[in-house]
Amino acid sequence: PMGAADPAARGPYETRRLKYELPGLTLPEYPAPIEVLAEVTTPVGHAGPLALVLFLHGRHGTCYRGGPGGEISGDWPCLPGWRPVPSHSGYRYITDVLASQGYLTVSISANGVNGQDGMLEDGGSSARSEVVRLHLAQWAEWSAHGGDPWGGRFRGRVSLDEVVLVGHSRGGE
Repeated sequence: PMGAADPAARGPYETRRLKYELPGLTLPEYPAPIEVLAEVTTPVGHAGPLALVLFLHGRHGTCYRGGPGGEISGDWPCLPGWRPVPSHSGYRYITDVLASQGYLTVSISANGVNGQDGMLEDGGSSARSEVVRLHLAQWAEWSAHGGDPWGGRFRGRVSLDEVVLVGHSRGGE
């Protein structure tokens, strides 16, 4: 309808980007631990509970070396001289908008799954589920009891009755 609000328009809040990395997740069928790494974008000055929007990227190269146009590999963990591809930061264009509208956004990395799931019958879907559930459980813990890496900033602040999962390709399976 005419005059309807643009859902892609920035909202009233400034945003802040945070990051966390916790000990890796060990799964029986994966030789190396899967990283527990996420980028958080949160509204600044939002007073009430925050709905949580969790993002999971798709399957692709896991490590790189060199600059733009450099080499990509599918190894995990990354070999010496290589760095993890920061695919979880690729959602910034939308996490910034959502956080400005009052949502807590968390974009998680799944390179450890992508680099080790090639021979598994389920293509890594069970591991992706485990990673998502681990991050959700961590946010439930931080909201209920504090202990988050930012001094308890999210204690009592996350509305776990309002959770949206977003992903593309394998991240959306």
